[in-house]
Amino acid sequence: MSKTDKHETGLNDIELEQFFAAGRSEMAEPGAALMARVLADANAEIDAREPRATGRSRRRIGFFAAVGSALGGWPVMASMATAAAAGVWIGAAAPDQVSNVTGGLIGGTAVSSQYELDELLPGYGLMAAIEEANQ
Repeated sequence: MSKTDKHETGLNDIELEQFFAAGRSEMAEPGAALMARVLADANAEIDAREPRATGRSRRRIGFFAAVGSALGGWPVMASMATAAAAGVWIGAAAPDQVSNVTGGLIGGTAVSSQYELDELLPGYGLMAAIEEANQ
C-alpha cells in the first residue's frame, strides 16, 4: 500500500498523520479541582491504611514466627512437617519395599546375612586391626 491509499475513513495516511500531529502537540493538563480531589482521596487512603498509635509499643514476633515467615508461611511449614512425619514413619516402619529399593543395605535381617560390617564400612577393617594390635 502506498501512503495515498484510502482507508475505511476515507482519509489517506498523510491526512491522518496531520490529525495525529495536532493531537500530540496539545498536552491536556488536569484542572486544579481535579488534582485537589485526587490528592484528598490519596491522603484519605494513606490515613486508612496506617495503624493507629495506641501508646503501646509494637508487638515483637517470636523466633519461630520469624523463621516461619522467612520460609514462606504456614503452607511451607505444614508441608515440611508432613515430610518430617513421613520420614519418621518410613524410617521406623522400614517396609519391605524400602529394603528392596536399597538392595538390603538398610533395615531388616538381610543385612547381617548378606553383608559383613567391612563391606558397609570400608574403614572398619583398618580400625579393627589397629584395635587388635593395641591389645
